[in-house]
Amino acid sequence: MKRISAIVLTILWGFLCYNLFKSLDFFELYLYSLPGLNFNLAGVMSRVFLGFCGSIPLLLILRPFSDRINKLWLLIPSVISVGLILNQLFLSAYTCKCFILHSWNESLVFELFLGLTSMLSFISYHFIKQDKELAFAKVIFPIFSLTFLVVIFILNAPDWFLYKKPQHLLTPFIYDGMNNNNGVDLFKELNSEKEFQTICLFNPNCQFCQRASTKIYLMAKKNGFSEHVTFVFSGNPFSIPTFMETYQIENIQTRYLNGEDLLRIANGTIPNIQIMRADTVHFNFGYRDMFESVFQEVYP
Repeated sequence: MKRISAIVLTILWGFLCYNLFKSLDFFELYLYSLPGLNFNLAGVMSRVFLGFCGSIPLLLILRPFSDRINKLWLLIPSVISVGLILNQLFLSAYTCKCFILHSWNESLVFELFLGLTSMLSFISYHFIKQDKELAFAKVIFPIFSLTFLVVIFILNAPDWFLYKKPQHLLTPFIYDGMNNNNGVDLFKELNSEKEFQTICLFNPNCQFCQRASTKIYLMAKKNGFSEHVTFVFSGNPFSIPTFMETYQIENIQTRYLNGEDLLRIANGTIPNIQIMRADTVHFNFGYRDMFESVFQEVYP
C-alpha cells in the first residue's frame, strides 16, 4: 500500500509539473494576473513554484527534515491552492491554461487539481510511515531540489534574464512609404499626435501571437492603458471574435489588415508590438522582450 501510494502521488505531481513546464508561458501570465505581482516577479515565482512541486514526491519518500517541517512543506501547496481558488471566485477571472489538453483549461480545474493532489500528499504522509530513516536524506533532497530548479531556469529562463530593457527611441517608421494605402490609412486612423498608441500586429494562428496577446492585455489591464491598445490581425477576419474569447481578452479594440501589409509594417516578424505617437515608433517589441516598465513610463 505504501509503495502504491508513493507511485500514484509521484504520477500526479509529475503530471502537474510536466503540464506546468510545457505551459510555462501561460502559467507565468496566470501568476501575473494575481493582485500585486509585476511581470518580472511572476516569471521567477512561476519557476520557483514548479521546482517546489517537483520536490514533493522526493520529500514523501526521503522525509529529510523533522516531522513538523515535512508536514509544513506539504501543507504549503494546499494553502496556495485555497488562495488561488478564492482569487478565481472573487477577484480574477483569468483562467490558467496550464494543461496541454484544451478541454482541461476551464475555470478552477488547475486550482482544484493542485488542491486535491496536495491534500492527498498531506494525508498520505500521516498513514505511510518509514521503517527507518534513509541515509543521506538531508543531503540528497536539497541537492536534487536545487538541481531541478536550476535546470528549469536554464531550459526556460524568465524573459528579463535574457533581454535588456530598451533605452533609446527607434528610428521613425515611415508609413507613407508603403505600397498599399490600406495599411497607411489604418495607421493614420489609429495614430495620435498627443497620446501614445500601442499597435499589436498578430496572426490568430501564430502560437507566439496567442501568448503575446494575453501578455499585453494583462499588462494593459493592470496598468490602466487598455483604451490605448489596438490589436491588428491578419488571416481570417471571422476568427478574431473566437480568438479574443479563447484568450480571455476584453475591452481591446481590434482591426483587420491583409497579411502582406501587416508583415510589411511588422518588418516581417510577428508578433510585433509598436508604441507610436505622431508617426514615430518609439518602442518595438516581440513577445519575449516586452517590458512592463516601458509601458509604465509611457502610460504613467
